[in-house]
Amino acid sequence: MAKVLFLMTRPFLPVVGGRERMLRQHLEYLVHRFEAVKVICFKGRRETIDPVRYSREFPTVEFEFTDYPGVFDVLRGISTLGVSAPLQCLAFFGHEKSKWVTDRVNAFDPDVVVVDMLRLWSYARQVDAPKVLDIDDLLSLRYQRQLSSGATDVLGTFRERLPAVARWAANLFAARLLAVESKRLARLEHDVTRSAASVLFVSGLEAQRHRRATGGSNLFSAPPMSADVSEVRHISASRGSNSLRLAFLGNLKAPQNLQALRYVVQTLVPVLDDAGIAYALDVIGSIDTKVADELAHPSVRFHGFVDDLSGALREADLHLAPILSGSGVKTKIVDAFAFGVPTLTTSLGLEGLEIEGRDVALVFDTPEHFLRLVREVSADPTMLQGVASNASAYVSEQHSREVVFARYSEAYDRVVR
Repeated sequence: MAKVLFLMTRPFLPVVGGRERMLRQHLEYLVHRFEAVKVICFKGRRETIDPVRYSREFPTVEFEFTDYPGVFDVLRGISTLGVSAPLQCLAFFGHEKSKWVTDRVNAFDPDVVVVDMLRLWSYARQVDAPKVLDIDDLLSLRYQRQLSSGATDVLGTFRERLPAVARWAANLFAARLLAVESKRLARLEHDVTRSAASVLFVSGLEAQRHRRATGGSNLFSAPPMSADVSEVRHISASRGSNSLRLAFLGNLKAPQNLQALRYVVQTLVPVLDDAGIAYALDVIGSIDTKVADELAHPSVRFHGFVDDLSGALREADLHLAPILSGSGVKTKIVDAFAFGVPTLTTSLGLEGLEIEGRDVALVFDTPEHFLRLVREVSADPTMLQGVASNASAYVSEQHSREVVFARYSEAYDRVVR
């Protein structure tokens, strides 16, 4: 009986962001491929989870949740990893927690161990079974881009899961930490290529980039699955006196999403106001109250996290997704494509998508270009129908369940038969 154990960095239900989305998707494939599946999932000490929901959605999977290691256990773990290890690996690795994980891995005796991102790689180093690293994207590149764009939030969505002292230190030394972390992660990204049986990226572009840099033949990619596309919605030819409906998606506790929203509200919204364009902007995604207060504007509405993304986007004329930093594939753009909502994004927003030159979105990289596109759309909304149709066709071809599972199989076929 083929067995797989999945080490996860975080709970993934409810799906509040792109990484949770990818964890759920990967687990769906493992259930499809293996006869026995166990998940060891780390969580914050005060973080609550609903184990019944996990069992209901994945009834054949054995779940075990464990807190991140405490400060004293982490300090003991540093002597094991060494102070030159990536900071996030040091922050998440505990000496006693490692023994706890190893005991459970050995008791389950898996044929394959799957590791979620580099920060948990240290827990799997001593495991004899073949290891698949779900690396997500090149964090070294992501942090370089954060630095160059001015987004210096080190912790991102993990902020609430870490002790207060860690949050304080990360804020105080943010820029320096990102620079150091990028270099350390670059070394580890090369090292794991030699020791992992397979390494999975979200973006085929990043897998190719890393393959050129390392010469590794064990690098694969599996993009996010799209929502089911049954019919591209019809875009009205006349809006009359109604305002333009814009939608912004994203977990706003992630630094790259918060950076993008600040750019929208502080740079793009004033451009619309000055031009006299009537609009309403719906912001969809988890957000801190302080941030919502900071970015308050009469034409901006904050909806928080929603379960029904399709319903939230139903009335939108445009999905506004200016990507200023980050890497990999932006799942929110794939979702908007699937739901038939035309996307207005920056050049970086389409990076990682295998669009083959197709006209799938409206692209801008300056506020002036943004305003020009909005005026064109306002004058002739039907111009968006072709863009929406192309985008929907693209995700149907490249992000369907069958295509994505076939990508996963490429990585696992070399590991287990």
